[in-house]
Amino acid sequence: MPEFGFGLDVGAANIKLACIKRVKKELQLVDLVLQKGIEPAPIKGEIERILSENKLKEGEVVTSVSGPSVVVRYVDFPDMSEGEVKNAIALESERFLPFRFEDVNLDVQVLKGASESKGKMHVLIVAARKEIIKKRLDFLDSAGLIPIAIDVDALSLANCFEKETVTSTNAIGLLNIGATFTNLCIIEEGIPCFTRDIPLGGNTISSHLQKRLGILPEEAEDLKIKIGLSQEGEEAEKEKITKINDAVKEILESFLKEVRYSFDFHQSQAKGKVIERIYLSGGTSLLKEVDKFLGAELGVSVEIWNPLKLLPAPKELIDKWQAMSSMFPVSLGLAYKGLEYA
Repeated sequence: MPEFGFGLDVGAANIKLACIKRVKKELQLVDLVLQKGIEPAPIKGEIERILSENKLKEGEVVTSVSGPSVVVRYVDFPDMSEGEVKNAIALESERFLPFRFEDVNLDVQVLKGASESKGKMHVLIVAARKEIIKKRLDFLDSAGLIPIAIDVDALSLANCFEKETVTSTNAIGLLNIGATFTNLCIIEEGIPCFTRDIPLGGNTISSHLQKRLGILPEEAEDLKIKIGLSQEGEEAEKEKITKINDAVKEILESFLKEVRYSFDFHQSQAKGKVIERIYLSGGTSLLKEVDKFLGAELGVSVEIWNPLKLLPAPKELIDKWQAMSSMFPVSLGLAYKGLEYA
């Protein structure tokens, strides 16, 4: 019997759903859904359709959270069990968490082979405020969905990237630019070693465009995608195009400042490696020329991430979503995780 994994990425502006199945040892893409808006009813209908088409009974999903209510830390501990790590964090929570221990859901994971110190282990600590978890659980309940795990957006990127056939002696950066936050995850030797949520996203660009050009929000969103950083257009439109380019660049400069700070911090850590390549995803990755601009400014190769290229799928599904494939790394990473519970 095929095993199925559903990944549900609930953003600030839209919802992305990925469904993957495993037949024997082969993974196959079953379906993708991109829903504008974050109302639960439409996505409930889409999942019911997929369940019906594949003769499945229950909508069990893996979802994720991000933002200021979530914290991810990488800490070295003496060799001990995960239970002992949790007890140590509870006793000295102020050392590890910006929240009160009783206000969070906590998980820890020992990262295999990540610590080079004898008698030490490198531990991933993830904590999310209980209120954001409850909010997500309430959403799933209203959509008639059963949660089997709640992950973190940035770590879901890493889970998706595991499927890539990329080898590097340096570090890889994963940047997912959403509507309100950008998820950053740095990978070394296949292991996530730094994550951060940057409070800048596509909505910041749209709002700035709206103010600079004195236009409606809908027009700003449209121009952001249609023109972005491209200078192509009719001669009569050149002045307007330049204004749009400049407005987009102004926000991206603020964004780049935060990215550079994160890269510098990572490299300042013990044996932190240089970022060799960046994989770009999220709605802002659809802006024209954004990869070239970011690559030139950061001095590294930037690639629009296509997580579908290594995943067998019906041709009509690939044809439908190929141009927007960079919207789905988080939901695909969650779907891969869902298969772990199948």
